[in-house]
Amino acid sequence: MKKIEILNELMLDNLKEEGKYLLYFKTSTCSVCEVMEEKIMNEFEDVDLIMGIIHIETMPKMRGQYLVFSGPTLIVFEGEKEIHRESRFIELDRLRNIFNMWLK
Repeated sequence: MKKIEILNELMLDNLKEEGKYLLYFKTSTCSVCEVMEEKIMNEFEDVDLIMGIIHIETMPKMRGQYLVFSGPTLIVFEGEKEIHRESRFIELDRLRNIFNMWLK
């Protein structure tokens, strides 16, 4: 898995062109957000996806657009369609099962 920092809407639009991707919403004061980001990257280093990192403080419009109420929030997309969403306590086993079914 590869990650990129989403700094503006143009970068997000470019990510959407990938087809299948993840968005990870976090805040700068959230220690759980940092830990979960590292766990996701380590657990899924073999998965061919891009995870876009969105800092809620710098892009507050995205919080409303994607209905993100807390960090961390991970949303799995295929194009514009939301496939899966997890917030706060992200279960890596469930995420692995989703990737296995979805990326066949």
